[in-house]
Amino acid sequence: MSKKVFYKSLDYLIIFALSLWPTLHFISFNIGDNFIHSRVIYFGIFCGFLFCLKYFFLTYLFKKKDLILSVLISFIFSFFLFGSIEKFVIDTRGYIEHSAKISLSIQFFLFLILSFVLFKITQSNKKNHLLLIFTIFLLIVPIGKIILLYPKSNNVRNLQESFYDNTNFKNNNNLYYIILDEYAREDILKEVFGIDNTNFIKTLQEMGFNYFPNSYSNYDVTQYSISTTLNMDFHKNNLIWDTDVSVNDSKTLKILKKNGYKNIFIESGGVSFITCNGLEDYCIKGGTIRDDLAILIQMTPLWRLMRSSTFHRYFEALYILTDLKQSMEQTLEIMKNDKSKFFVFAHILSPHDPQRYNSDCSKYFSINPSLGKGTKAQYINDLPCLNRDVISSVKSLIKNDKSDPIIIISSDHGISGSMVGSDDEIIRLKNLMLIKNPTKCNKYLSKRISPINLMSFSISCLQDKKIPFVEDKHYIWNVNPKGLIEVSSKVEKERQENDF
Repeated sequence: MSKKVFYKSLDYLIIFALSLWPTLHFISFNIGDNFIHSRVIYFGIFCGFLFCLKYFFLTYLFKKKDLILSVLISFIFSFFLFGSIEKFVIDTRGYIEHSAKISLSIQFFLFLILSFVLFKITQSNKKNHLLLIFTIFLLIVPIGKIILLYPKSNNVRNLQESFYDNTNFKNNNNLYYIILDEYAREDILKEVFGIDNTNFIKTLQEMGFNYFPNSYSNYDVTQYSISTTLNMDFHKNNLIWDTDVSVNDSKTLKILKKNGYKNIFIESGGVSFITCNGLEDYCIKGGTIRDDLAILIQMTPLWRLMRSSTFHRYFEALYILTDLKQSMEQTLEIMKNDKSKFFVFAHILSPHDPQRYNSDCSKYFSINPSLGKGTKAQYINDLPCLNRDVISSVKSLIKNDKSDPIIIISSDHGISGSMVGSDDEIIRLKNLMLIKNPTKCNKYLSKRISPINLMSFSISCLQDKKIPFVEDKHYIWNVNPKGLIEVSSKVEKERQENDF
């Protein structure tokens, strides 16, 4: 009897396990890219229950278990292979036009062939054994990769709470922390892209910004970089992104809130993981779909349907990129109605891909606006338009914010060496950094300030009392084997050679 029950439930077990394959396959390819969230696992489990439910109702209605089982398994497998098929089509043909239609045709034929093969298997006496082997074969490869590539976590360093608990602000300046993702240092822009960024830097200097031409980020990974800045220490030693700890429940924000500040959180938009989580006082929203779910959806035809000329307007709110100029206008509007002191956090996903602007700086519409591999052409196109928006936004802030604000314009890291064909292993650490602050706070600045000490400087300025800076360290993320490598000595050597 127990054997009968087992074989009756085996179909459901196989369907549920195969429904997890797309999620496991996705995680196995992206486990080292720092943005896998638990909701991806929930998505896989949801798919498992959904397809099991479909199987139950279809077999109840049509009584053809073997045929339905074959078709359902074939659908799961072929449906989530669309992204790989389209990538192959685009790579083979060299252009995107009609790639979706061709990919759908290939996907349909794959579905028919697989349905036929699986139906033949279900007619075999060894049906259960063969289906189990098929299922195990599909799952064992991604599970094995996940186990091998899972990022190793070190102990998280505890910050010294008592040192910061005694802060007592004497000044009420608003604080803006504006991150321009992947914005490279001026000399790198000149060397790699042939871009002369002098006018942009000069314009900001004329507005009162201090410029740091020999700056280096502490990490070349967004999660580490932003988290370290806002927690004022090298406290984060794993790749799990947690907005609560890294931003909205950070050490910086605890200190600011203790001194009466509210925070405005500006989402990145696009398909970014930097989103509001309810702990902020005000949220300026961008797109609401995350990297992980967006790229998972791109494994299916649904993404291209969502991005088609017919339907894209209905889904635009899911992945619209946050516009710096518009979000600063919204920020000033909030401040007009609420006279509190504010900390404004804005992570702008530019000049990082995806492309944001047309050549005339109007909004660029992308068929596939996900995070992917940036190109030199996209970077060169977007940078002047971003510069224009930054200058316009800063002018508006200075004109309308009467608190003599601290404005930090920085990038979390510089450009990727792979994008520009550079073998300089620390090129991605060479970031943009400009700071505008009340003149009396210049005494707390250091020409070698790095992101880890940006908030220590800001709090020193607000309380008019020096907080000791943390000693600079610099790390790069190594792909093979996966892990952080300290390159502080190499950075220090370059600093000494290139100090301006």
